[in-house]
Amino acid sequence: MDAMSDFEARARKVLPPVLGHYTWLSIERGEGSWLVTTDGRRVLDLTCGIAVTAVGHSHPRVVKAVVDQAQRLMHISAGVAKYESSIALAEQLATVTPRGLDTVFFGNSGAEAVEAAIKLSRQTTGREAIIVFRGGFHGRTVGAASLTTSKSQYRRGYGALLPEVYVAPYPYPLACALPEPHDAESCAAHCLAELD
Repeated sequence: MDAMSDFEARARKVLPPVLGHYTWLSIERGEGSWLVTTDGRRVLDLTCGIAVTAVGHSHPRVVKAVVDQAQRLMHISAGVAKYESSIALAEQLATVTPRGLDTVFFGNSGAEAVEAAIKLSRQTTGREAIIVFRGGFHGRTVGAASLTTSKSQYRRGYGALLPEVYVAPYPYPLACALPEPHDAESCAAHCLAELD
């Protein structure tokens, strides 16, 4: 058994199959936009670390900030206590957001952010219905999976999902199903009419 197939066999033994992946490359580290395998191959990371490493892997400023924070305080729940760096980051974010968006909720994942957005929108509007775009991925928790339409496997076999979730195609004029010619407004109207 070679090293790569041994790697795959070990993974299959201890990791659940529910979370798929695109490759069996054994990744050792990341450098900027590159992934480096355990056998030294460099592979361009076109996924950007699943969209969370926009400045690249192991960026020196990010590494320094993580180390500095870990040396002071590894973690404390925002529900237990507040700390300076979280307040400072929230203040900084408030300077670049539109007027009126001056309160920040820090979630620990995208799915938690989506769940919070569902609760916030339902609480503030008093309505339960949610419109999502076809092909979107929002997470794997029950609420987030209810909005996810990128793959049916994220929604199938887990019991009841959230009610009143409606799906529409994304109104992108260059890929709109309408015959030519059409503009953005007519494409948007077409997509609204296609609501599931």
